[in-house]
Amino acid sequence: MSGLQHNRTLYYVFLTIGSLLFLWLVFLLGYSTGQSEFFKISVFYFSLFALFLVFKLYADSAHLTAYFISLAIFARVVLLFSLPNLSDDYLRFIWDGQLSIHHINPFGFLPSELSKQVFDFMPSDSMQLALSKNYYSVYPPVLQSIFSFSVWLSGSSSFWAVFIMKCFVLMFEIGSIILIIKILRRLSMPTSNVLWYALNPLPIIEYSGNLHFEAAMICFLLATVYMLMNHRLLMASLFFALAVSTKILPLMFLPFFWRSLGLKKYICLMALSFIFCIIFFLPFVNHLSFAHLLSSLGLYFNHFEFNASIYYILRWLELNILGYYDPAKNAIGLAMIVIGFILYHALKDKSNRVESLFPLMLFSYSCYYLLSSTVNPWYLGAIIVFSLFTRYKFLIIWPILSILSYHAYLFTDYRELSYLLWLEYLPVYVLIFIWYWNRKKNFNGIQEMANT
Repeated sequence: MSGLQHNRTLYYVFLTIGSLLFLWLVFLLGYSTGQSEFFKISVFYFSLFALFLVFKLYADSAHLTAYFISLAIFARVVLLFSLPNLSDDYLRFIWDGQLSIHHINPFGFLPSELSKQVFDFMPSDSMQLALSKNYYSVYPPVLQSIFSFSVWLSGSSSFWAVFIMKCFVLMFEIGSIILIIKILRRLSMPTSNVLWYALNPLPIIEYSGNLHFEAAMICFLLATVYMLMNHRLLMASLFFALAVSTKILPLMFLPFFWRSLGLKKYICLMALSFIFCIIFFLPFVNHLSFAHLLSSLGLYFNHFEFNASIYYILRWLELNILGYYDPAKNAIGLAMIVIGFILYHALKDKSNRVESLFPLMLFSYSCYYLLSSTVNPWYLGAIIVFSLFTRYKFLIIWPILSILSYHAYLFTDYRELSYLLWLEYLPVYVLIFIWYWNRKKNFNGIQEMANT
């Protein structure tokens, strides 16, 4: 009996120390680490990932899923009172919110076009630089509503505006965790799989800490799939429209729905989603502001380059063979490959089950960012979510290694070091190659992926 008590004591000591260390590392990343402090970011992040993997293994063997979910939510609460220190995107969020509460369309003007002599909320010149002063807003209406509500409720205090926005993110994150558990139970999969996302340091730091609203997109997409599983087409259409009105990217998943729904319900889903999107966009978009939105999206896809893989290889080849490269043509060409990939597998997939959406979404989303010119770490949280419903969790290594991209902030010109890019992407492509080699048919029978 004494031996059993001794082991139990060690067990609780380990759990307590590990949990406190996890929370302390989250606190350090959220409150005392700057964007240019790559060494600190790497040490804290990878230490968190090591603890996360130990906790995940421990939860599987000791039935501690509920405890670690509570720890994951508390880690997010810890970050509520921090200003994002690894990203300055929140400055644009506040700016767009200020425009909206002053009855100015956030899609209608560049920050550089508005004079501070006219608007007393105009930020300083140094703040304008962080706001991308020569770009129109690219944030769809759901986010604009959150921005304006947060700024209005905060009384124009930047700190409290960020706090309110973080409360929204926390609600989305808790919603995602609940939906993941519900879907896992529906698929008769271990509920401990939720920890791949809930306890993963990347969404904790990047969403709850650095205030990135991919958290909302993920929550709405999960709600869409869950509603489709329960044959609630109207609610699924509403949530899909909310996902699109948060981030435009979920439109890429639309071709995948027709097999599981059938043609009639698929058309109904598209029509209802389109109507909801019009309702959401209507207060913000006219012919001019819509053109501005498309203009900024075009600039993003054609001119922004950060932490890419295949795109950088293509750029290197063009520069060394042709002596120049055309980013616009490259972006269009790679986009056409992604579209072809999506349409091919949407037509080839034979499954009529809703759960087969997850592997299709996983590989199409991964394909998109493997070919993209800009890959920030917070873009990859959806890969974690989609993969945990399949047997293909090897892609989770990519979000983990994406933290290496912060090395670019060591330099004022955001210079990227090729050896760190190789260190990030080589393991990803090696694992993809191993998977492909072991499955010579590649995506043949892709519907089987959702069975595990």
